[in-house]
Amino acid sequence: MTATTPVGTLAGASTEYFDAHSIKVKIGAVEDAFIYVFEYSTISTAPDQWLFAGASSSPSITFTVMDPCRDYQFRVIAIVRPSTTGQNDVVIYRALPIPVQLPAFVLHPDQISVESPQWNATEEQVKTHYEVTTSIVYDISGPRKSFTSRART
Repeated sequence: MTATTPVGTLAGASTEYFDAHSIKVKIGAVEDAFIYVFEYSTISTAPDQWLFAGASSSPSITFTVMDPCRDYQFRVIAIVRPSTTGQNDVVIYRALPIPVQLPAFVLHPDQISVESPQWNATEEQVKTHYEVTTSIVYDISGPRKSFTSRART
């Protein structure tokens, strides 16, 4: 196989966030390609440290990132059938940024449950617990939270 330096940008490239951590990348088909290798990196912190996003026989893939608040870019390496015209077997395309398009964080009242407040006379405080249920995954440490309020004298 012969590798090349990155060539022109990809035709018909698009990205879409499914949730805070899942991104779908879709590109236009590359002539004679039979495998697409997708890689990603952060733009501002490690632009040259490429991570494997996945490989596919189709020109699209969905992959997961750890930090939804980062600026990411992706690139594609297309493996093409050898040709008699001298075309390279491996074509690396220039990186493209992935615009951050996180889904809206909207909660409906039925997704929030609150326990009745409990008064603790000894410590002079009110304590309650709440729980938020959502299908959108954001980095919230633990599903159950407590709220304590001390009495003022």
